[in-house]
Amino acid sequence: MSDAVTQSVSFLGRFTVLKGAARELWITFAIKLLGIIAYSVMNTTFVLWLSYDLGYSDEHAGYWVGAWSALMTLLTVLVGSLTDAIGLRKAFLLGVIVCVGARAVMTFTAIPWVALGAGLLPLALGEALGTPVLVAAIRRYSTTAQRSISFSIFYAMMNVGFLIASYIFDYVREGLGEHGRFTLPLVGIELTSYRTLFLISLIVEILMLPIVWLIREGVEATDEGVKITPGERKGPHENVLSALILMIRDTLRESARIFAGLWRQSGFYKFLAFLALAAFVRLIFIQMYYTYPKFGIRELGEGAAVGRLWAINPFLIIFLVPLVGAISQRISAYRMVSIGSAIAAASVFIMAMPPAWFQPLADGRLGHLIANTWLGGGSRFTPDDFLDLPSLTRRFASASDPASLAVSESFSEATRALLHRRVAVADRISRSTQHPSSALLIAADIADPDSFVARLQKDPEPATRPVSDYLWGRFPAAQRQKMTDANLPPTKRIAVLLEELNRVLKDESFCEKHRDVFRAIQLSEATRALLKLDPRGSEDVLSNLSVLQNRLLLEDAYPSHIAASDHPLRAALAHDLSRMIRKSTVHIRFADGRQLAATRPVLEDVFSVEIARNRVGVPGSVSPWYVMIFLFIVLLSLGESIYSPRLYEYAACIAPKGQEASYMALSYLPFFLAKLFVATFSGVLLARYCPEAGDRHSGTLWLIIALITTIAPVGLVTLRRWIRVPEAGRGD
Repeated sequence: MSDAVTQSVSFLGRFTVLKGAARELWITFAIKLLGIIAYSVMNTTFVLWLSYDLGYSDEHAGYWVGAWSALMTLLTVLVGSLTDAIGLRKAFLLGVIVCVGARAVMTFTAIPWVALGAGLLPLALGEALGTPVLVAAIRRYSTTAQRSISFSIFYAMMNVGFLIASYIFDYVREGLGEHGRFTLPLVGIELTSYRTLFLISLIVEILMLPIVWLIREGVEATDEGVKITPGERKGPHENVLSALILMIRDTLRESARIFAGLWRQSGFYKFLAFLALAAFVRLIFIQMYYTYPKFGIRELGEGAAVGRLWAINPFLIIFLVPLVGAISQRISAYRMVSIGSAIAAASVFIMAMPPAWFQPLADGRLGHLIANTWLGGGSRFTPDDFLDLPSLTRRFASASDPASLAVSESFSEATRALLHRRVAVADRISRSTQHPSSALLIAADIADPDSFVARLQKDPEPATRPVSDYLWGRFPAAQRQKMTDANLPPTKRIAVLLEELNRVLKDESFCEKHRDVFRAIQLSEATRALLKLDPRGSEDVLSNLSVLQNRLLLEDAYPSHIAASDHPLRAALAHDLSRMIRKSTVHIRFADGRQLAATRPVLEDVFSVEIARNRVGVPGSVSPWYVMIFLFIVLLSLGESIYSPRLYEYAACIAPKGQEASYMALSYLPFFLAKLFVATFSGVLLARYCPEAGDRHSGTLWLIIALITTIAPVGLVTLRRWIRVPEAGRGD
């Protein structure tokens, strides 16, 4: 009993050592929390903002995030010695001020060269200044006894930030719509859904300024107590300008001296080799920022709760990291990194497996617990929930039974018009082969592509000539040449045509600014009804409304070339039925006298042939990707909780005193080279294996990522005797 009590006290003592810690340590934890919220909200939104607000393709968005991510890492390498030279407090303040300015530019402008040149690129410097500073601060503001648990709590606080950011990401997208609008009160500035997320990131960054100001200059926690060594002013007898020049000169000299000295330390090269291998497993998280959001939305549908799915990771880390840190203090950081990276790398292979293997789990309680109970899938409809759309259309259009009448009376004007359009064109309508359903064009939607291209070049029809002239003039010259190049394979020419037409569909200003080119076109009742809706409406607006409007305009202009899609009706039905069951506005009276609210289960029973049953045990009722993503993130989180905090500790523990920030900064050098390749490659992977429109092979995408990740554990184990650096106080 005595031994058990002693062990319990010893275990709790590992946490209570923080009692009496310097206030700067707690301030560092708070800065980390707010900084991660601001960073994660913006970083998760980057690729979506680049593609949908600035108009870049998957590949070009990947090039920009690759350049930005690599630049941030390179600057992190370079500013480490600057941090050691000017002190932690000044580096903190400088980084936050730069981030505030850069985030403001990205939030309030949609001009690409301004947003990228004065926003995205300076943001790399601001974020780089914070990275080595925070890790060095944990080392500087904690004692030897506090260090391991401080790094564990530091990492846990980081994941609290990621958790909060994930919920913010989903909350804004669900509230405004994937491509909605938010108007700032008083000033009337209109922001897209993605720039609204940037605004939240900006506000959080501003909150950091007064907290950073509370840090005292020259504070250091030692085993003998807290010591304060105020910085010596450069040039005490000089005027302000001369003193500033002297400070900059001395700072640059000191930074250069520290930077050069690192490369004369033999152990530093082994350390870089270790980190070069560890980089491969850490780059999973680059993929989760730049590949996963688009992948998740494309496989699960617009508005999918991809943020909350990813929130499983920080939620588990918050609890696992302090626990693992407390029970593994005697195990070397190198061994923990090797074990953790092997588990994390193995997790990615789950995403590379055939989804059909996981369909039974998705159909069972686990799948429904994830998709319906937790993420709310059971209380809404998606465009793909309508199995027999012709039958459902006939029932709603004719109101042939009391249930159909009660439900159809709650439909919007646009939905009623789309119902009649569906009946009118039933013999030639295109049921998209895409899943999830989309309004974007695929090859099957274009009849006689070569004839269509010829018509766009020189349209003989007076009514559609303005439309054709506008479209052809909008296409880049290089793309026009490919469309008309007889030496190119037909599939390649069609792909180029689809790429440009889909770019037009995604242009939110197209139907507003260029509606006059359609003035001679006989528009359908459904098109006119949809054009009455405002995509900028703040209440109850169809998701992706502008894309639906643009699609109907092109269908009306070129009925012989562009097939009439059933997606606009599917989207409208999903929107109206979801609103109906959410607000409980409709009740259905049955023949036996019962009257029930039109919930999803009730509607599934009433329209049993037409609407998919989203219930446990029904085959295909939940996408297997929900279960695959869940299992992948759980296993990844276990591996991360083992290796990632010890990666930070390894860098800090082997660094000579006074060079902590320099070591931490230069530890990012291998990540610079890896990020340059991986982040840039993410756009290519998406375009090739998980495109927005067309066939997808997402398993291949994740298999490539898994194989790259496996380099880490294999290299760490096989090269251990040559690259491991001794850690003070640990012999294994």
